Amino acid sequence: MLLTTACSAIQSSTTSPTNSSELFSLADGMSVDPEEFEYAYQKNNFNNDKANTKKDIEEYLDLYIIFKQKVQEAKSLGKDTTNEFLTEFNSYKESLANSYINSNDLTEKLIKEAYDRYREEISAAHILIRTINDEDTLTAYHKIDSIRQLVLKGDDFTELAKVYSEDPSAAKNGGDLGYFTSMRMVYPFESAAYNTPVGEVSQVVRTKFGYHILFIKDRRSSQGKISASHIMIRTTPKDNAEKQEIARNKIFEIHDQLNNGVEWNQLCKQFSDDNNTKNKAGKLAPFGSGQMPPSFSQAAFDLQEKGQFSDPITTPFGWHIVKLDEIVPIESYGKMKPQIKNHISRDERVAITQKALVTKLKSQNGFLNLSKGSSSLNKLDSTLLIGKWEYNTSPEDSLPLFKINSTVYTSRQAYEYMVKKQKSVRGKSIKSYANQIYNKYLEESLIQYEKDHLAEKNVEYRMLVKEYWEGILLFNLMNEKVWEKAVKDTLGLQAYFTNNQNKYNWESRLNASIYDASSEAILAEISTMIDKQDTVSLESESLLNKYNSTSGLSLKVEEEYFENDDHEILKLIKWENGIQKVSHQGRFYLINVLEVIASQPKKLKECKGIVIADYQEVLEKDWVKILKEKYPANINKRVWNQTLSKLEN
Repeated sequence: MLLTTACSAIQSSTTSPTNSSELFSLADGMSVDPEEFEYAYQKNNFNNDKANTKKDIEEYLDLYIIFKQKVQEAKSLGKDTTNEFLTEFNSYKESLANSYINSNDLTEKLIKEAYDRYREEISAAHILIRTINDEDTLTAYHKIDSIRQLVLKGDDFTELAKVYSEDPSAAKNGGDLGYFTSMRMVYPFESAAYNTPVGEVSQVVRTKFGYHILFIKDRRSSQGKISASHIMIRTTPKDNAEKQEIARNKIFEIHDQLNNGVEWNQLCKQFSDDNNTKNKAGKLAPFGSGQMPPSFSQAAFDLQEKGQFSDPITTPFGWHIVKLDEIVPIESYGKMKPQIKNHISRDERVAITQKALVTKLKSQNGFLNLSKGSSSLNKLDSTLLIGKWEYNTSPEDSLPLFKINSTVYTSRQAYEYMVKKQKSVRGKSIKSYANQIYNKYLEESLIQYEKDHLAEKNVEYRMLVKEYWEGILLFNLMNEKVWEKAVKDTLGLQAYFTNNQNKYNWESRLNASIYDASSEAILAEISTMIDKQDTVSLESESLLNKYNSTSGLSLKVEEEYFENDDHEILKLIKWENGIQKVSHQGRFYLINVLEVIASQPKKLKECKGIVIADYQEVLEKDWVKILKEKYPANINKRVWNQTLSKLEN
């Protein structure tokens, strides 16, 4: 999008004096320093075999000047002041800043821990005692600890869970959780499970649900994932009995043909109802236990040898035959890292990283506590606990609470924050809830300060923000001046098409019907219908109802205009009117050619998408000529030569 139309900017640009540190400037004030150009060049030519040659760098400068001329035009039109632009840009900037200020060292450690745990599955049972408010936590702790002492003395964990656990399912399953791995349970619970040996009971662990103890039954290596393919015949429980029976018969016929040696790929392409995979031999993304419907997962994991396929099985989506392609070992740390990182950002581990981040930001930004925090917020009362506290300003509210570098934060700001963030809570005292909100205010103030000053500290962040700011501007303007304009300018599009008609032609085509059958007998009957001109019987729906009533594989009909590459069978016949029969890969074909159509010009409606793309290219070239005249580039030859020397191999 950014660099699309090459021109000779270097040769055609004027060379009047510019700022001594600028690489080039445009009329109306935009300038680019060498650091920005070098960053853009290196980033966009990372995998370019021709990169760092004089010719390539000069060509890139041409393109970069055009890019900046487009951005300058967008600015002059006020595109950077619209609500739509500001909303999209600020959202991106916020997201980007978050990625730069997070505590990467600790996050890396937590990702590695999660990966190591993922390689092992734990079988455990637990007993839960719930906590509702601040006052009952001590009682709940003593209760769970007393149960733990009973387990240590030899009482049966399962029976204790049935009697005492406040997990609703425990009465039936004795607290049994089955096998699980990392990122399946809340983090404190997960850690207790992995840190407790098999056959032992854990220490008491606190989660957002209450207090738990765990009994570890077993540990085993993770089963990993498998890569599999499937052929699907779609049906749902809502289908009537007749439809379900047809689907069942069809999948079993396909299974019989597989057993008789017909190729999987051929049957999948012809008959599978999964449009996302049928042309890819039914290939599915690798999956593990629990990621597919149980019957599908069981059938897949029961397969032992590559190429082995299952008996037909049902899921809520229909009937399937599953083929094992490969047993996939657990992915490497590098491949799983993004997935784990995303999960960590949404679970309780984020609190650990957030705490570390706050500590780091305090140290880096000269944080100084000027009061006792929330204890100095003396206007709070019990209405805070129901989310209805009202703030009345007074002069003493300007008292400082803390300082970040030279910026002072006052109690007034904290009060205003509390008004916005308060909500009804249960089980908390005024002091504990006030501390909770105040600590959140302190945390957010530190983070926002860092975001506001991040561009001063980090060159890459500053460049990315500018890059995205310009990218959104350019996208919106390109849409208006080129992409959308080409679609809406019907007269201009028609004129362009008329003047370039010789570029848009049909190859030779056949107006034909192709009948793909499982037996020659079916084709013989269809041939007789054609001879008798029995148009009613030859209707596709009538033929399919007749021949596919007992087998969905008996007949397939295609009727349209075909070019040579549209169907592989057309390469096996003579291009002439009349009926021809061929066999191919165990199937029988009758091709009824009604007309052979010589190469001829296309109509606009027959190639509109391609014409629009070509017209867009013309519109952009014409627009770039105007921009080059409107915003001529002034290149500082001295700085350019230095930059060129630095980038060349």
